[in-house]
Amino acid sequence: EKEAHFEGCHFRQAAFNNVRFKDRAFFSVLRTRKDGHRATRFERADFSEAYFEKGGSFDGCLFWEADFGDASIQYVSFDGVDLDNVRFAGAQMEFAYLADARWSALPGRSRLRRLPHYLSVSDERYVIREELDIPTSGDVEDRIEAYRAAEGTYRRIKHSLTNEGAYGMAGEFYIHEMRMKRDRYWHQRRYLKWLGFWISALMTGYGEKGRNVIMTALAIVAFYAIAYHALGAISQDGGGTHCPTLSECVYFSLVTFTTLGYGDYAPIARYQLLAVSEAFIGAFMIALFVLVFGRKVMR
Repeated sequence: EKEAHFEGCHFRQAAFNNVRFKDRAFFSVLRTRKDGHRATRFERADFSEAYFEKGGSFDGCLFWEADFGDASIQYVSFDGVDLDNVRFAGAQMEFAYLADARWSALPGRSRLRRLPHYLSVSDERYVIREELDIPTSGDVEDRIEAYRAAEGTYRRIKHSLTNEGAYGMAGEFYIHEMRMKRDRYWHQRRYLKWLGFWISALMTGYGEKGRNVIMTALAIVAFYAIAYHALGAISQDGGGTHCPTLSECVYFSLVTFTTLGYGDYAPIARYQLLAVSEAFIGAFMIALFVLVFGRKVMR
């Protein structure tokens, strides 16, 4: 009924499931004159379906294992808490305070679905326990449900961080949410949807990484420049009397990609469609970069 204080306690296999805290509950660090502070510790604590009616605090607590599945933890603070071994599946947490919590390191994933390092969109600091628990073998339906549960938890954490104003971290959790959805599509054998998500991750980081758009654009410019050089596709008069150097092809590719079109170089007749295709892709990529950049600025 009143405020509950558990600072400095050590809980072993404590069961708080279905408990309703009608006032604030404090499990945070106990500060003492002798030791300075003493953290509250939890070993296999069960808070599933617990209800924190007016919020609470787990600031500075140590969790060896804890389950907040289907709990209502609105306005509960986890500042400075290592959440490696904490599960939040199904929890109502849109207004929890998570911006200063710590998260697990990303485990190795199948190289088939892993992006090159320089284009990686996943932040290895923000990985939830539900993802680490996803089985790598066994029944496919169990894995699909595990991916779905992790996706939902990432989504709720994203909403919580957005409400805190931690938009950068919210973006990272959005990326993880999309990654869980992409991997779920893979296990459901919905390969076209998986491919669309993979391309989105590669090109834009699901709309969160402007650097991916720039890297993709530079790769496209380089590809077309090499193609122009190998094919001898451009000349200064458009008639093919001038054999272009690689630097000239890079210049022409960049001008074509950005749709500037100075006119000092032109594609020869049989390669005009090649230049048109680059101009079309370039216009699309520029619009895509403005969209991604504008999304970040609007936040």
